[in-house]
Amino acid sequence: MKQKPFISLLVPVGLALLSGCGSGGGSAPGTVTSALHESRSCIGCHENSNWKTPGSGQPVVAEWNASTHNSTTDGAGCQDCHGSGYLHPASCNKCHSAAVTAVNPLQNPDASDMCAICHDRVNPRVGKSDGYNSLLTANGVPTGSTTRFTHFSSGMRTNYVSSNNRRHCRNCHNPHDNSFGREQRKAWSESGHGNTRGLARILLDGKTRGTNVPLNLNEGNNNYCVRCHTTAGFINFLAGDTFTNVNALPDIGADGLPDPSGFRSNAPEYTTPRTGTNAGKIVNGAGQVFTYKDSSREATNCNACHLDVRASGSSAYSGALRPVALKTGVKIHYPYSSIGYKTVTPVLYDTLGNSNLCLTCHSGRATGKTIREPGLIASIVADKKPAVPSIHDFAGGAVLEAEKSAFLFYTSPARYKTFPAHRALNADGNGPCITCHMPRISSSSAAGGVNHSHVFRPVSWVQDDLNQDITDIISNATVCSECHNGSLQAVLTPALMNQQLRKGIRVSLLILARLLPASSNWIGPNTNITPNVTYGTTLVPRLGNMPAAVYTMGASYNYGFLFNEPSSYNHSPILARQLIYDSIDWLKNGPDGFGANPASVYAAIKSVPIPSGNQAATPPVPPGFLWTKVDVIYGEINGISVNKNYAAYTAEADRNAAFFWLCKDYVDGSNVCNRW
Repeated sequence: MKQKPFISLLVPVGLALLSGCGSGGGSAPGTVTSALHESRSCIGCHENSNWKTPGSGQPVVAEWNASTHNSTTDGAGCQDCHGSGYLHPASCNKCHSAAVTAVNPLQNPDASDMCAICHDRVNPRVGKSDGYNSLLTANGVPTGSTTRFTHFSSGMRTNYVSSNNRRHCRNCHNPHDNSFGREQRKAWSESGHGNTRGLARILLDGKTRGTNVPLNLNEGNNNYCVRCHTTAGFINFLAGDTFTNVNALPDIGADGLPDPSGFRSNAPEYTTPRTGTNAGKIVNGAGQVFTYKDSSREATNCNACHLDVRASGSSAYSGALRPVALKTGVKIHYPYSSIGYKTVTPVLYDTLGNSNLCLTCHSGRATGKTIREPGLIASIVADKKPAVPSIHDFAGGAVLEAEKSAFLFYTSPARYKTFPAHRALNADGNGPCITCHMPRISSSSAAGGVNHSHVFRPVSWVQDDLNQDITDIISNATVCSECHNGSLQAVLTPALMNQQLRKGIRVSLLILARLLPASSNWIGPNTNITPNVTYGTTLVPRLGNMPAAVYTMGASYNYGFLFNEPSSYNHSPILARQLIYDSIDWLKNGPDGFGANPASVYAAIKSVPIPSGNQAATPPVPPGFLWTKVDVIYGEINGISVNKNYAAYTAEADRNAAFFWLCKDYVDGSNVCNRW
């Protein structure tokens, strides 16, 4: 009888003796047991303190034990993510030859696409709520949707897992404790940064809007949306604190992942026409239309602001903040292009600490300093009708440091309140933006019982619509009340903010808009003023010796600068008043009477009629001054918006709110509006 090889007996004995140390790491392929049972052989070795999750720094086994991967009946054990690890660690073969080969576990299951085995299924949990919202949600996630829909869906929606996030689940999730950061992700998903239907992304595909011309040399090429409308583009833009890389993102390769050498729709080689047959399409100089195979769209994901402090930088779930220009401040280059002139104007903002992360995008895409450049002045004087620089939406960082980016009529800095107290906010050393927009809130899971809100809103509104009334001041408890406590400043309440602050600036801006001349009419008579004012090209020595028409463009810029940041009355409380006041004063009085007659400013505001509306329009336009930051979009993905998206001011009492807000120490009935 032939003797059996010794190894056939040794291997089972060895496994039995060492199974607690992981020597048999996992069952033979095909064995089905519970997640905990499957993991016991791995736990034996990896339970000690030497094995930590890289992003969190916490023990691997302790995190996994507390996770839903372990605690649920359909959980995932070590082998489900890391592979079988059969015979791992393969120490026996140092002395013995085996009939089978040991299998080492996957060190990075995420990169090996193991997460998708469960989380890219059509419906892994039938009938159960997916993500953080109920199946019937206000943001249009269809009934019955699953992780696959919210993370992987493509087309007009933003994707939690765009092509750049595939095999990088760790950009948001701790692989061992999947509850880590859950509260923050839930809040993020309800914010403008994480909303899958946010207009900032569904109205354009940001990854296609870029150029290989660096932003500091980008004279008027407006294809640089990629820097703020995608996470990958944002990371490229701030790399090395240079703020110049605005390349379009590459298309995907055969594996469905971004191909660094793949197609990029970089301008000026490719353009995206606004009108005509190819409107909204990517077209080259020969008229050929190109289409990205990658239909995913990126939100502002966790890894935009967070990264783990290690060489790979491939994770972001630790919560460590990405450092941005902490010593130098953020330097933004503002391209401008119009008839007769192209330029790029740099603005160096003061460092706001960790809030530089916010300032990088919330600095807008235009600056009032461009208006003072000789080339643009010459274009205005030649009556080439150049367009006013357009600041873009939600430039709160630029408004916070408004003296650096607004159009200032006076040349003396002493004329402006240039350092509002809000700029000095610095809770936890994070600077003003994070302090106010991400206040500390109670948390059942975070260390110390608090974390920073990731809704990014200091307040909440009726129907979640920023045009409507404020219902709660989220930041008041931990931030605002330190000064607005009845001693230093009036106690803040929603009623105070709605009636005295927001209404005041809104009506002031809406009146300013009605006093502005027709678009590009910088030199001719302004028929919106009675009596008409012609600004002309005569130099105005006491305001910097520029032609009068230049200041008219400046007034128009200031309107857009403040209107497009709906909370500008908070970011620069006094300077916002000064900018609106000076703009109205200029439009009313021109170079001869500017700055000399507070009664004329009052008269200009008082004489603007309250609009009567247009009931015959589609949709009907109600009477009153109408404030709307985001227009109603008919035929939107889920039908007509339920929000009315405007605030109407219909009475003289509403106009009086403008006087009380805009005019320093205003006395009702005085008929005088003094500048702050």
